[in-house]
Amino acid sequence: MTRHLLRALGNNIRAERFRMGYTQEELAEKSGFHRTYIGDVERGAKNITINNCAIIATALCLPLSDLISKAENCLFTSDSNEPDIEMRGK
Repeated sequence: MTRHLLRALGNNIRAERFRMGYTQEELAEKSGFHRTYIGDVERGAKNITINNCAIIATALCLPLSDLISKAENCLFTSDSNEPDIEMRGK
């Protein structure tokens, strides 16, 4: 997983948290994680596991696929259908 994908995933989690009206602390409480972990994930500083991502998606009342597909879509440029250079060949 590239840093770009982690940041995109974190940005999506943050946007969904805002949409739900949750603070990081509230999302942490609903998901069972520490507030600092949520902050690290939102910044793309943690390489989140798929299990933890699923827990956060559930806390946000979303299917896991929504968070992942939105992050994946960020890897493609608007000019072409080519993935971000970091993802090529991986």
